[in-house]
Amino acid sequence: MTPPSPATPPEIVVRARTPTDDPAILASFNAVFAAIWGASYVPRTLAHVRWQYANRGLGHRAAVAVDAQARALTFWGGVPMRVDTEFGPLSFVHSCDNFAVAEQRDTGLYVRTAQLGRDLCIGHGDALGFGFPMPAAHRFDQRYLGTRDLGEVDYLCRDVTDDLPAPTAVRVCELTHADPAIDALYAEVRRTHRCIARRDAAYIGWRYFAAPEQGYRVFGAYRGERLVGLDVIRPYHELRPGACCIVDRLVPHDDIEAGDALLAASQALARACNRTTLLTSFAPWSAERRALCARGFRVVPSADTLAHPLVCLILDPRLSHEWLSEHWWMTLGDSDLG
Repeated sequence: MTPPSPATPPEIVVRARTPTDDPAILASFNAVFAAIWGASYVPRTLAHVRWQYANRGLGHRAAVAVDAQARALTFWGGVPMRVDTEFGPLSFVHSCDNFAVAEQRDTGLYVRTAQLGRDLCIGHGDALGFGFPMPAAHRFDQRYLGTRDLGEVDYLCRDVTDDLPAPTAVRVCELTHADPAIDALYAEVRRTHRCIARRDAAYIGWRYFAAPEQGYRVFGAYRGERLVGLDVIRPYHELRPGACCIVDRLVPHDDIEAGDALLAASQALARACNRTTLLTSFAPWSAERRALCARGFRVVPSADTLAHPLVCLILDPRLSHEWLSEHWWMTLGDSDLG
């Protein structure tokens, strides 16, 4: 579909982002979102931008429009991830941080920037683009990129009251780095999933231990010296007021002890941080959702606070919206919701 505007003026260039664009992208990003969120907005840092869009051996998927003064006018951010599926390894791209400065919101420049981002994904052979867009970007992406909604995020919430009993056969401790044993744990968990982002030690190290300013706490569950489970907690994360979030989890579906031990540690951390709610999210069909609901979690639509529709652009014909809905195992940490 043709973008709803004339051609891009010659003094504006739409191109792939390079690391030298990051200060300009940051300045415009902070201005745009400070205007949206007001006094509650916490400015993004340059360290965060450079971490988010680091190459990691997967290439770059971000596009930017800049003017003659090198100001970033529009931006489409794409963060690639390796995904293990029944079709073999694929790459998915999380679209995030998208914006247009105020004077460019109705000119079609954002559409052209997003279309270049899509073309970068196609050029890299990516199988899927996905994200949780703001309402304006959501409408543009549906109309001009052909995205479709896959569903809306539901939270699982549990009131933080008394500490939960912890199984004595499993020891839980906080990790200071990505234990190499995560590779073996992920291999065990991966066997029961048909579509899951590759949560090996390299990914966990980048996503949580190297992330600036997010305050993640990573807990490992050990049976003897063997790593049998992993939880990533973001103690202060206002997806709901007072929420302490379990943003990622790696636990074999049949290891109830390891799951309960990690849950007890998460509940204790939430209490120590004076949080009122333990919050996470898993697919309705997942073993994790069933196990947590059996431990007192309740389903709460994200729309109760701020709706988060999951939108997808399928680029590989082997995938379908129905298949993704039934088999894609996701956590909050797969996206910027975590």
